[in-house]
Amino acid sequence: MVENKFKYKRIEAACEIFGCGRKKMRQMALDAGALYKIDKTLLIDIKKVEDYIQEFFLVTE
Repeated sequence: MVENKFKYKRIEAACEIFGCGRKKMRQMALDAGALYKIDKTLLIDIKKVEDYIQEFFLVTE
């Protein structure tokens, strides 16, 4: 789990946290319902994206 001081991050910071590109980050945030647009700035709710990613966690034996 990622601990952040702020709940929302700009897309560039979110890409760095999750290790993916802008296009993939935007799509994941959109699918998770975590994308907010204020004027021309995209903000992403990090916690919602984390919860969305956890849905795909697979346990292999």
